[in-house]
Amino acid sequence: MSIKIGMFLPCGSGVEPEPIFIEDYNSIQDAIGGHFDVVRHDVHDNGEHKGVIVGYVNDEGLLLGQEMNFLATNLFKRNLVGDCVVLWGTSPNGAYDGDDYDMPDFMVEYIQSELLESTSEAYNQSMVMGMAVKYAVKHGYVSLDGAKDIANRLHQASVRGNKDEVVSTWKEMDALIKWVAEHAEDNSSDMDEFIMEMLDEED
Repeated sequence: MSIKIGMFLPCGSGVEPEPIFIEDYNSIQDAIGGHFDVVRHDVHDNGEHKGVIVGYVNDEGLLLGQEMNFLATNLFKRNLVGDCVVLWGTSPNGAYDGDDYDMPDFMVEYIQSELLESTSEAYNQSMVMGMAVKYAVKHGYVSLDGAKDIANRLHQASVRGNKDEVVSTWKEMDALIKWVAEHAEDNSSDMDEFIMEMLDEED
């Protein structure tokens, strides 16, 4: 097998994608830390099918409790954990034949720019929403189960790319965030204390 140029997407937050050289399945296993499972996703641009990306993730990632891979989750539109190796799955003649190929320049550029930016933005928003939800639960605006339900439905709709469902569910989350903003404005010292508690928990 000839060496292929792929992309390595680390799991966790505050990470960046980087090029990786893949010689065979052993180098994929070395990169992700174990036996792999395969995911694929069709790439479209303005409605035109450009090809297929193939992702390799640790097949025991969930059992091992590996961190969420925010970049890979965003790229493949499904929940993925652990480090991920991404290769191009479309041959030069345009066929998906089960082999791996070099990542085309336009995909490398997309992953290193647009994907990284949108993933970082989504992560930051989720952190702010997470704090808002905790605050709303603490002050009885919503139950813990109710908050989890809203957050889960919003996340699943985003992963599936269902815009109508995202908009519908976001209205519920938006109402919660507006309540938190109004309540915090009237109780600034309470909000300051809450933020310090959250920061202490992270430490």
